Amino acid sequence: MTIKTHGRMFTDKSVSMAQINVTDGTDGQALVTDGSGALRFATVGVGGSVGSSTYVEDTFTGNNVLTKFQMTATAAVEESILVFVDGVAQPTTTFTLSSSGSGIGVNGALDEINITPAIATGQQLRVCHLGINTAIADNSITGSKIAMTGDQQGDIMYYSSPDYARLGIGTAGQHLATNAGATAPEWVTPATVGGLPIKIWHANTTSQFSTTSQFGAATADGSIPQDTEGIPLLNLSITASATTNKLLFHFYATHGSTSTPSAATALFRTSGPNASADALFAAVGHVNEAAFGAWHTVESALTTTASNYQVRFARVNSGTVGANHMGGNTAENYSTASKINLTVIEYIP
Repeated sequence: MTIKTHGRMFTDKSVSMAQINVTDGTDGQALVTDGSGALRFATVGVGGSVGSSTYVEDTFTGNNVLTKFQMTATAAVEESILVFVDGVAQPTTTFTLSSSGSGIGVNGALDEINITPAIATGQQLRVCHLGINTAIADNSITGSKIAMTGDQQGDIMYYSSPDYARLGIGTAGQHLATNAGATAPEWVTPATVGGLPIKIWHANTTSQFSTTSQFGAATADGSIPQDTEGIPLLNLSITASATTNKLLFHFYATHGSTSTPSAATALFRTSGPNASADALFAAVGHVNEAAFGAWHTVESALTTTASNYQVRFARVNSGTVGANHMGGNTAENYSTASKINLTVIEYIP
């Protein structure tokens, strides 16, 4: 017979792998289709990934000693074979499979049968391979094949002897933890830890400042400093994470004077929903030519909208006060190492 296609001739027994669009397989494999137009070679023997109706039979004669017998074909699991002793069918509980001989087959199939007690002398052990692939191929189980009761996106499946159980998805912010009995996972709401820092803001300047302006009267008279008094030293924009949190302010600066007045600093909220002309905090200290000013304060009236905080500087009594230099002389400093600092820490109370 001769076949002619588009001018090309195929003669008897002339088609080989070169004419087929498929990669050659190994000895004993068969050509199969994937159902979508592609061909491939696959193992179709006992326990193979494709499966077949191949029937293989092994027979052995007992000697009252042997308990392990080498089979001529592999088996996926005990249910893949039928076992008889002198014609009496044996339950799968009387034997196991292993592989210390020719090796493990496709999908973990095994090639030895272990049966106890030892087969008596003269008894016939008959092993019938059904040719049915009962092994599950690696990575072949998809999500559509797994179902727990009431499945929801984000659920977790865990082993709960003797079966598997479903742990439903928790709520936002919860953590996965081990239960009190250390037997299963569970969702827990983390405890609120007081004093836990959330955010940190910082501002500093190497600039130098001098002023004769005051907060209110020349001597502190009980009035609240105003945001139009003194001179500004630092500004820091802050957006709190939650209105229930608190802010810890830490301020530090070197002060100087031309005589012996006192220097005052005050903290203001100059923008944001709770902005006010009144100072949130104020402190004063005697300068005596050179000194440092440092203070801490806590602010609790927070907003999650950006707010500007400002530190202002003023004189108390008479003379001129300076910041970031000593003794009233702007040359008396440590160059760029001299800084006025404002650090703010947001924390959970």
